[in-house]
This record gives sequence, structure tokens and C-alpha cells, in this order.
Amino acid sequence: MKIPERLDILGYEYQVLNEVTHNDSHYGHAKHKDAKIILYSSPDYTMPEQIEAETLLHEIIHSIDTALCLDLDENTVTRLSKGLFAVIRQNNLDFRKDTPNA
Repeated sequence: MKIPERLDILGYEYQVLNEVTHNDSHYGHAKHKDAKIILYSSPDYTMPEQIEAETLLHEIIHSIDTALCLDLDENTVTRLSKGLFAVIRQNNLDFRKDTPNA
């Protein structure tokens, strides 16, 4: 998956950045006040594409949660991102208008 540089999330334009870190406890972070989604990478580790894509989806869900004041906890966001990612990937779903499903 090509990670976009920008995302429109419910009318907010988020910048998507990659940041090198030595802290491997988190794969990403959504900074709502700055309208940024940061995907972390390590100088010693290349994140597999599917983990990077699922992390982006996870951070998008956090951004939607904040914009809609849903008050989702981290476990719920993780379950939603993993579940949605699996369904989208396993069924090769493409939600763009007029794009045939491969």
C-alpha cells in the first residue's frame, strides 16, 4: 500500500508523516491538535507493509474517534482496526466510486 502524504478525515486535513524512533513500543500516533498521523520506523527494523497499513487504519480510527467524541478505549480501537483491516484485505475491497472489485 502506498501511504498517502495527506488524509481528509471528517473535514480535517491530516498530514501523514514517517518518523524514525528507537522506541519500539508504538507503531504510530495521531496528534489531533496538530492534525498529524505519525507512523514510526526504526533504524534497525523495516516494518512489514501489512503492519504499516493496519497502523495507519488504527490511527485513522483514533482521529475519527476524537472528531466524533466517541470516547473509544485503546482496546476497542485496536480490535476495530485489526477487524476492519482483515475484512478489507481478505476480500480485496476497494470503496472508490466506479472502481471494479478485483
